Order: sequence, then structure tokens, then C-alpha cells
Amino acid sequence: MSGLFASNIGLTNATMNWTAVSGVHHYDIRMREQGSSTWTITINNILGTSQLKSNLLSATTYEWEIRSACSP
Repeated sequence: MSGLFASNIGLTNATMNWTAVSGVHHYDIRMREQGSSTWTITINNILGTSQLKSNLLSATTYEWEIRSACSP
């Protein structure tokens, strides 16, 4: 996946953005605090190319990955 970037970053929220993939049915995101070995946040069945995530911890760096799914 290309074109990953975050925008509208606040104290406890951020919008994750990515470039659309042709033929995709939906996208799934997973997140974790930087340095953690466990993915603790999942957001599934996203239909667009951005997602606002709220309730993040202030002064915390997060890593995120996105997966495109071609079928339900």
C-alpha cells in the first residue's frame, strides 16, 4: 500500500489516509503504541480512504498498518 499519511493530528485524535487500491472491497487498520509487540487497536470494514481515530493517548506515538481486502 502506498500513500500512507496522517493528518488533522490533535492531542487525542488523528486522521489516517491512504491511496485507493483498484478492485478493493474494504480496508482494515491495526494500530499499536510505538515499540509494543502487540497490535491493540483494530478498525475493520472501512469503505473510504481515510479514517478518524479518537481516544488516543496524548504524547504517545502510534504505528499503524492498513490492509486492503478484495472480498467481504
